[in-house]
Amino acid sequence: MLRRWRPAVLKARLRRFLRDGDALAELRSWWPTIAATSLISSAAVVAAAIQTERFKNDLLASFATEKIAQIANDLTAEANDWAVWDETHRYLHGRNPAYFQRHFNRYSFARSPFLAAFDPQGRLVASAHFDRRQHRVVPLDPEAERQLSTLMPAGDPLSPLTFLARFEGRTYLMSAQPVRASSTSSAPAGRAASGRLLFVRPLNTGIQPWNAPQTAGSLQRALGIVAEHYRAPTEPASSHTAHHPLAPLQIQVPHPHWQGKAPLQQVIVRIPSERIAALQGIGGLLLGGLVLVVGLGAHSSLRHRANRFQTLRSEQARRRLNRDLAHRRSHDELTGLANEVGLAHAMADQRSQYRAFVQVLLVLDIDHFAVVNSGLGRAGGDAVLRAFGRHLQGVSHPTARVARLAADQFACGLVSTSDAALRSEVAALTQALNDVELHIEGHTVNITVSVGACMIGDDDLSQALHQASIACSLVKLAGGRGHQFFGDERASTLSYLEMQRMNEALVTAIKDKRISLHGQHAWRLNQGNHLPAVYVELLARICDPIDGSPFWSEPMIEAARFCGSLTLLDEHILALAFRQIASVQQDPALADSARQLVFAINITADTLLGSDLPARLSALLEQHQLDPGCICLELTEQAALRDPSAAIVRMHQLRHMGLKLSLDDFGTGTTSLGYLRDLPLDYVKIDKRFIWTLQEESTSRLIVQFVVELGKQIGFQTVAEGVEDLPLLRELKGLGISIAQGYITTRPRPFLEREPHWVFADAGDELLTETVRPR
Repeated sequence: MLRRWRPAVLKARLRRFLRDGDALAELRSWWPTIAATSLISSAAVVAAAIQTERFKNDLLASFATEKIAQIANDLTAEANDWAVWDETHRYLHGRNPAYFQRHFNRYSFARSPFLAAFDPQGRLVASAHFDRRQHRVVPLDPEAERQLSTLMPAGDPLSPLTFLARFEGRTYLMSAQPVRASSTSSAPAGRAASGRLLFVRPLNTGIQPWNAPQTAGSLQRALGIVAEHYRAPTEPASSHTAHHPLAPLQIQVPHPHWQGKAPLQQVIVRIPSERIAALQGIGGLLLGGLVLVVGLGAHSSLRHRANRFQTLRSEQARRRLNRDLAHRRSHDELTGLANEVGLAHAMADQRSQYRAFVQVLLVLDIDHFAVVNSGLGRAGGDAVLRAFGRHLQGVSHPTARVARLAADQFACGLVSTSDAALRSEVAALTQALNDVELHIEGHTVNITVSVGACMIGDDDLSQALHQASIACSLVKLAGGRGHQFFGDERASTLSYLEMQRMNEALVTAIKDKRISLHGQHAWRLNQGNHLPAVYVELLARICDPIDGSPFWSEPMIEAARFCGSLTLLDEHILALAFRQIASVQQDPALADSARQLVFAINITADTLLGSDLPARLSALLEQHQLDPGCICLELTEQAALRDPSAAIVRMHQLRHMGLKLSLDDFGTGTTSLGYLRDLPLDYVKIDKRFIWTLQEESTSRLIVQFVVELGKQIGFQTVAEGVEDLPLLRELKGLGISIAQGYITTRPRPFLEREPHWVFADAGDELLTETVRPR
C-alpha cells in the first residue's frame, strides 16, 4: 500500500496522466463546474462566517453582563452574611482584636484574595490576606492599604456598595457591606452600624499582552476567553467597535448601576488567534470543497485510465493465454518438440515453403525402450527422451520438422529434390541415430531406432503417418536398427493386416485348444554302437480348424511376437507339455523308457524373464508329480542375449529348482564365449547350418570342434541339429558330439503315439551297421 504513494510512483503516474489526452480533456470539462462550485461555496461560507462572528460578539456581551451581575450578587450575599456577625461588630469596636487571626486561615482566602474593614467614617482600620511564605494570615502592606482606601467611592460610608476597581494591577469586583449587630446583641441602637466589611473577587489577571501566558480569573473561566483588561470609567465606552479581521476584538460591557454608582466598563479582548482560527476554518472548508471537486474529477479520470489499463492488461493476458494454449496444443510438454497437431502445421508449412521438393514423413521408435525405462526409472526414461529429441534435432537437416508423437515414438518430416536423394538422406539419418550413446545421470545408454518412412503425395498427413507407423512396426518386427519405406517389400497395409489376422488365428487356436505337441527324439552318440534315445524335443503344432491336420507357421509366430501374444502361447504349451509328459510316464508300457528321457520345451525371452515363471513351474511340477530333472527348457540365443544379466539370474533360479537348460540355435546370434561360461547350461544345440557344411567347410568343422572341446571343459553336452544322413552321423560321432537330432533318427510325430517310444531304443545298432530302418 505504501508503495503506491511513493514520490517516484506519484511522479510517474502524474506524467502518464498529463500524457493522457482523454483524461485531460475530461478534466478540462470539469473546470467550469469546479470554479462555479468554489465561488458559490466561498461566498456562502464567508457570509455565514460574518454572521456567526456578529452573533458571537452579541452573545459574549450579554453573557459577560449576566455573569458579572451574578458574581456581584453572590459576593453581596456572602458579604452580608459576614457583616451581621457579632464578633465582627465587636472587632470594629476594639473588643475582639484577634478576630482575623482566630477566624481566618488559608482556606478563608480561597475565593477572596484579601479582606478589609472600614470604620464608620470610611477609614481603613484593618486588612488581612494569607502570606504563603509565612503560612499565616497577615495584614496588607501600608502601600496596598493606602491604595485600597482611595478606591472606596465617596458617599454614605455606611451604605452597601458593590463596584469594579483596579487594585495592584488586577481587576476586582468589590462588595462593601455595613456591619450591624444581630438582634440579640446588647449594642446601643445608635451604634448598630459600626463600619464596613470589604470582600473581593478577581475578574482577570491584570493588564498583560493579549498573547502572554496568564492564569484566568473567574470571568475568563466563565466566558472561555484568553485575555481581558479593565478600562477606566473616564474612557468613552463604545459597543461592538469594528476592527480589522486580524485585530483584537473589544467588547465593552456596561455594568448596571449598583447602589446608584456610576457604571464601569469591562473590555473583553478576543485575540487574533481566534480570528485566525475562524479564517482557517473558513479556508479549510473552501479548500476541502475544492479538493473534493478536484478529487472527484481526478478520480473519474484515473478510473477511466485504470479501466483502460485493466482492459489492456486483460487483453494482454488473454492473448498470452491463447498463445500458451496454442503452444500446449501443438507442442509436447516433456521434450518441447511439436506433437501430432504441431507436426501437421509444420508439415503443411514445409510443403508450402518447398513446393518443388519431394516430402517424406518418418516415424522413429526407440528399440527396447521399456528396458531402458525400467532400468533408469520414469525420471531417467524422461531424460533419455529429452536427450534423444535434442540429438534428433541436431543430426537432422535444418529444413526438417521434428516432433514427438507418443511415448518413445518420434516423427520427422524431410524434403529433398528427388526420391533417390530422399532415400539416401533417410538412410544417412537412420545410421546417425543408431548406436547413439546418451549420458544420463552417470549412466551411458546405447540407443537404436526403427524407422518407418512414407512418401507424402496427395494423401493427407494422417494417412501418411499411419503408413509410416506400419513400416516402423515391420522394422521392429525384423529386429530393429533399420529403416523401411512403406510400399516396399513386406511394408504395406496388407502385410500389417495379415499379421493381425494371423495373430488372431493363433490366439483363437489357443482358446479352442487346437494346439498339439509333436516329439522329435535325439540319440546319444558316445555309447559305442548303441544309440539310446536320451532327448526329446516337444514341438508345438496348430491343428487346422476344418480337418484337424497339424501344421506349423513361422509367419504366425512372427505375428504373435509382433502383437505380444507369445507369452500366452508359452503358458499353454507348458501346461500341455507337463500334462502329456506325466501321462507318458504313468503309462506302464512306456514308463521304463520314458523315465530315461529328457523332455525339452521351448520358451521365449518374455516368458523366461517373467516374474511368475518359477512359481508357475513349481505349481506344474507339484500338480503332475514330475521329477524336475526330466524337464529341459530350451532358450534361443536371442532370448538369452536380450537381457543377459537378468537371464543369468533367472536361469540360476531354474537350475536351483532342478530343471535342465538348453541353448538352442547356437551360432545364429552374437553370443560371446563369456556367455557360454556364465550361463548355467546343460545342453548347447549347434545350429544346423554349421552341421550341414561340416564336411565341406573347414571353418564349420573347427567351430564344431571348438564347441565340443569347450563343452567338455565347462560341463555342457553338445547337440547337433539337422542330422539327416548316416555319413554325417558317423562324422559327428567321430568329432565327439554328445547327441544327434534330425530326420535320420526320427521325424516329429504326435507325442502321445506309442510307436516312437517303445521301438526307438532298438534302432541304433541297425543304423551303425548301415541297415536301413524303414521310416
